[in-house]
Amino acid sequence: MNAMTIDRSFLSVTIPRTDQPRYQNRKGQVSVNILVVCDVNMNFIYVLTGWEGSANDSRVLRDDVNKNPGFHVPRGNYYICDGGYPNGDGYLSPCWGIRYHLKEWGSGASLPRNKEEYFNMKHERARNVIERSFDVLKKSWVILRSALFYPIRVQNCIILTCCLLHNFKCRSHRSSLPTR
Repeated sequence: MNAMTIDRSFLSVTIPRTDQPRYQNRKGQVSVNILVVCDVNMNFIYVLTGWEGSANDSRVLRDDVNKNPGFHVPRGNYYICDGGYPNGDGYLSPCWGIRYHLKEWGSGASLPRNKEEYFNMKHERARNVIERSFDVLKKSWVILRSALFYPIRVQNCIILTCCLLHNFKCRSHRSSLPTR
């Protein structure tokens, strides 16, 4: 059984003023959603970009699963996801309402008090690979750090290209990637 992680992130984009409300994320930034599946080696296995920043995790995933017959959890695998995704066949979310984030397990923090806290601690540690992958992607490609002044289709192609280059970099220069 193999575990991969699934999550989304936001990247700033430039779009016409009339479309900006749809692209505003929960922090008020005009952005596009990037939904990715990542393996344990920080490679992007699947990338979907183009959804407006206002769309939530489960909406983007549900729409992609319904419209894209090629997107599925391979047999014998599962996707580790955060609480924004449903817990179901092939998707493994944390236990709701239970201590979760790694900073809550830092030095001086108490050990897990029950099996749900233990599960969430291990879940977050396994899911952390996707957060590191996003960090490396955004730090590696200057073009992703600020909004671009190209049509949105071109901006989405740039994002996909940077993801492909990220994979090439991961495979070619494993030792050059930062670790936490």
